[in-house]
Amino acid sequence: MTEHYFKDGQRITKEENEAIIREKERKKEIERIQEESRVKKLKEIKNLTEFCSKCKTKMIEGFITQSRQDSLVTIFGGIYWTQHESGAAIVGRIGLKAFLCPNCGNIDLSVRDPDDLNKLNQTP
Repeated sequence: MTEHYFKDGQRITKEENEAIIREKERKKEIERIQEESRVKKLKEIKNLTEFCSKCKTKMIEGFITQSRQDSLVTIFGGIYWTQHESGAAIVGRIGLKAFLCPNCGNIDLSVRDPDDLNKLNQTP
């Protein structure tokens, strides 16, 4: 019995079907590699921020707020880094996390989401 292959209601050859399957597998592999890279970045950031850069004491994760009205700051997601002096522009902002050392009082900042680092390549 002859096998028939269809894509979007159109009949295609076996070779075309195999090419479609290979392309889907290639895309899945790219997604897997990207996810592994994202997880690796998260682990690297966690390792960098877990212990104080000055005295090596375990850090406490928290937030730096801009006013006593924390709810206003929380609505907009906390503090941000931007390449521009005025932080008014939303595009190109990168969310930050703060870590406090309970021993020496040092505060370290890190990127909240490593995927935001891609924004650096997208902003002029």
